[in-house]
Amino acid sequence: MRPNQIVTVADGSGYWQKCSYVKEGILEPLQDPILDPGPNWDIKIAFALTKGNKAELVIQKLCELGVDEAIPFVSRNSIPKWDLKREKKALERLEKIAKEASMQSRRSRIMKVHPVSDFEYLCQKGIHSGKMAMADPRGKPLTKAFPTVLIGPEGGWAIEEINSKLPKVCIGGQIMRAETAAITAGGLLCAIREGIVRGVDE
Repeated sequence: MRPNQIVTVADGSGYWQKCSYVKEGILEPLQDPILDPGPNWDIKIAFALTKGNKAELVIQKLCELGVDEAIPFVSRNSIPKWDLKREKKALERLEKIAKEASMQSRRSRIMKVHPVSDFEYLCQKGIHSGKMAMADPRGKPLTKAFPTVLIGPEGGWAIEEINSKLPKVCIGGQIMRAETAAITAGGLLCAIREGIVRGVDE
């Protein structure tokens, strides 16, 4: 940072303003704070826990795309076993990645990262809301009618999960890795919301 360099600062909740860098710890505002009204509807991607650090990749890319909320969850066929003792530390790590990705992509709002959930809870919540669907190659084309999409684990949905009452939507004809499917679903929904692609009429 150099003196008089113009920077944009945001509070992570929608307010932002341009400032001039004076010195470390000191910024001079060049305008009043501006509130970004945000999108007309929120996009949420719930993804089954993946191996290694792939969850970090998913969080980073979903944030860059413009997804509003990310929900990691445990499925019957999830390979990783969630360690409750490390849950707080793991969530803090994902939240840090979301913040850094928000800064890199100049978002005025930081994507919300939820604590790890489970399929049964999300399923009941989705059935009640009517706005949640499961990704499945045999489903109907994705539309804005289902702004929340659940992405299954590497091993696929368990029989009892695929037979749930949640609607099924297709995000592509190919079999994808879990992290690829989550990023693809987020990208498709963001493109529909931004009018880049036209969603199928509900």
